[in-house]
Amino acid sequence: EQFKLFLVTRNPNLDIPPDAKPLVAAVNFSVTRSGLEGQLLGVTIQHEKPKLEQEKSALLEKEESMKVSLSKLEKDLLEQLASSQGNILEDSKLIQKLSEIKSSSVEIKDALAASSKLQQKLNEEREVYRDFARTASNVFFLIQSLKSLNYMYQFDLPTYLGLFKNTLHTSISSGDVEDRMRILELDLKRYVFQVVARSLFKADRLTFGTHLVRGIRPETVGEAEWKFFVGLVIADSTRAADRVPEWVPPDRVAALQRLMATMPKLVQQLKLDDEAMWTDWIGSRTPEDRTNFPSKAGNITEFQRILVVQALRPDRVQTAMETFSCVQLGVKSLNLQGLDYAQLSKESTPRTPILFIITPGADPSAVLEDAANKVLGPGRYHQLAMGQGQSEAALRMLHEGAEKGDWVCLQNVHLVVGWLPVIEKTLHSLEPDENFRLWLTTEPHPRFPPILLQQSLKVTFEAPPGLKMNLQNAYDMWDEEFITRKTNGGTARAQLLFIVAWFHAIVQERRTFIPQGWSKFHEFSYADLRSTADIVTAIDNPASPPWETLHGLLDNAIYGGRIDNEFDQRILRTCLQTFYTSSNLSLGDRSARPIPYTHALGKGGVGIVVPEGKTKKEFTNIINSLPDVDTPALFGLPPNIERVVQQANGTRITGQLKTMATADVSAAGWDRERMAVQLQPLLLLWQTITSGNSALKAVSHGMVVEKAAPVDAFVAMESEAALKLVNMVAAAINSADRVLKGADLLTADVKTITTSLAAGRVPDPWDAKWEGPDSPAMWLQAAIKKKLAIDDWLASVRNGAALSKPVFLANMFNPQVFLNALRQQTSRTSEPPVAIDDLRLVCVWGEAASRSMGTLPCALSGLSLQGALFTAGGTLSDARADTPTVVPLPTCIIAFIPKHLDDPQPDAGSVVLPVYEGLDRSKLLAKLRMPCKNSEQSRWIMAGTAIFVSAE
Repeated sequence: EQFKLFLVTRNPNLDIPPDAKPLVAAVNFSVTRSGLEGQLLGVTIQHEKPKLEQEKSALLEKEESMKVSLSKLEKDLLEQLASSQGNILEDSKLIQKLSEIKSSSVEIKDALAASSKLQQKLNEEREVYRDFARTASNVFFLIQSLKSLNYMYQFDLPTYLGLFKNTLHTSISSGDVEDRMRILELDLKRYVFQVVARSLFKADRLTFGTHLVRGIRPETVGEAEWKFFVGLVIADSTRAADRVPEWVPPDRVAALQRLMATMPKLVQQLKLDDEAMWTDWIGSRTPEDRTNFPSKAGNITEFQRILVVQALRPDRVQTAMETFSCVQLGVKSLNLQGLDYAQLSKESTPRTPILFIITPGADPSAVLEDAANKVLGPGRYHQLAMGQGQSEAALRMLHEGAEKGDWVCLQNVHLVVGWLPVIEKTLHSLEPDENFRLWLTTEPHPRFPPILLQQSLKVTFEAPPGLKMNLQNAYDMWDEEFITRKTNGGTARAQLLFIVAWFHAIVQERRTFIPQGWSKFHEFSYADLRSTADIVTAIDNPASPPWETLHGLLDNAIYGGRIDNEFDQRILRTCLQTFYTSSNLSLGDRSARPIPYTHALGKGGVGIVVPEGKTKKEFTNIINSLPDVDTPALFGLPPNIERVVQQANGTRITGQLKTMATADVSAAGWDRERMAVQLQPLLLLWQTITSGNSALKAVSHGMVVEKAAPVDAFVAMESEAALKLVNMVAAAINSADRVLKGADLLTADVKTITTSLAAGRVPDPWDAKWEGPDSPAMWLQAAIKKKLAIDDWLASVRNGAALSKPVFLANMFNPQVFLNALRQQTSRTSEPPVAIDDLRLVCVWGEAASRSMGTLPCALSGLSLQGALFTAGGTLSDARADTPTVVPLPTCIIAFIPKHLDDPQPDAGSVVLPVYEGLDRSKLLAKLRMPCKNSEQSRWIMAGTAIFVSAE
């Protein structure tokens, strides 16, 4: 019966099952906001007013002493009374003792009262610093939420306390307390951002900057505005459909409707009916700039202007956020200055490792060795690449370096995460020289020991961006002899190596423009460059390279082996054909042409020509003359690609901010009252969008699906599938509603679904049925919209007119199945019948296009184009810098025809483009031809031109 079980965990948010909670008494010793606030307040006063803090400590000590004395007197009194014998009134010693106790008690109580008044006065003086301490406490918890972005972004309290104390010591002093607090808060924001941002990858720094501003300066961002910005506000946007001005681009109508429904007062201030004013603004190159914003739009805040940009010009949201964050944080740029490795070593201690979090292909060892030579002198830097069987050598190097005071670098420790706790123990057991420093390099790893991760001084190290830096890195790795050796090719081989480096830089730097440069991130690395250089070195006659063999090896084995998208593979092949060709080399009497896509570079704008290559310097001079900032044209990409990249980055960043804003939903546990408040808007939205229509009703199709035509059967089955989906959602929402009202008990399914919805995520069971928008509100609205559209289409099917009107693929849950049904029906209705495998998809563009094409033509509407411009009856043309990220396409007539028949669009005058379901290019639906000028196919392939079913 006396058995007790004590469980200890470092996880402050342990998820205890409901049936175990009554059996567990949880005691949380982790840091809290109020506790940290008090601790930081003490540190601040200790630095700013040390005498005040000393008086406070002495007063507390005195109070405790008096309270102990008072307690002792009371105890003595009880003992005297208990030991007294006979008549108490006749015991003179007892009466004298009682008088002494009473006198002492009165004195102590008076002293405590005086002490209380003095303490109140001291507290009033301390309160001047409380706002700063509260801000600093909030900053720590803002930093803690970074873990939801990347497991490697973890920081412990001692590290933050050190950062906080450095802020106090290094900030400018001021005689005025309020002015001093303002200076401290500004310096804290700057210092925290600079120190923490260097621990983050560049892509995450804007997210952290915005998150930090939101936490430190909540008055600059309204609660409702923030929730709308990150996608947590739920509103029925259908009611705003009639009020959207005509000048709004089609792809921005839905976003503006959401803004109208959520923030009607803000939209009213904008005066959107002034078409001339807003048309000029929406076509501006910098719409986020305050000077370009419409002057009649009312007195709106900086963040409200970002909301307008997000709705109407999402391609400039990233820049708008950068400007906003820089102003609020008091920094000139979110880009950090170059790392000072000597300064890093000073910030660290012999027992605090410096951890480089690297990206594939990045290696800081060369610059680290240079820094060690400058700080300690030659021969004091030692490095070891970790892997199987290297642990003993690493420990030996660690002990020797600690004894001598050298720098030790262990590379790629993510390969030995199970062994890293040994490093922790070894560091604590050593008595290292004060000059000793341990440097570690690792790629992100979800099982990296958290204690070592939190205690380390973290710095990210990424491969430098840009074509110029990429080429410089390549030539830094090749020495003079390797490039210009006379044996095995001489000059021809040196030129070929320049093409190898140029091609490698092109394919790597196109990743900057995802999803248009490549559809996804492909891990091209230094190993690919080295392998290609080895192949070139092995060529017997570099003056006449086996181009076809080179193309095959690079396409199928080296670079192409990392690609799993057929249209990315096509881009790679086009790059190979463009750069790996004899016309780019000066061989014999033939002069080289300028390297493709470099027409805007070189002297006189004639482009870059591969030098004949007698020395390494000739090549590096060409490289050093390149601009530091790449233009899209260098990669064959359209000038409006920046819009695409910024829009994709803006979507990614708002998604990250949403993740951070909801990170504590699961950790906080399930609470009925809190969940009811959070989910009430979503429940009301569901009730609104499903009332007064057939969304939750079955629509009779009156046909035997097994005997119906394939397209008709598809529409009927799509309607049934849509009904099952919305009924499943309705059942889940109804169950959640009953639990939240207390009518039913909480079940595991309801807990999972409500937790996901409260965190702003679509529940996994719903997402498994249909991968729609990421926001639950938008997912529900899109699902109901599709269900109603399919019901309308089913009515046409009953009238025998399934394909009489243009079809919107965006209104289907399974557009791929529709194309298969169209193909199957074409096979059945063809005269004579044609096997399904003998049919191919063809198309023509425009309203005037012939509807007689094929046995079963079908008109498609609502398609969009990215990477080019197109008008019916014309050909693809270049997008301009001010071209929107996507442009609407005219009606497309598709049909399946026998393979032996000619395509209505000849191969020479057209290019095959991918058709994707969404702008992220994750789901390929089909391939369609679009007319282009003869021999310009590679131009549109390199531009990443693609067609989309939905522009959202």
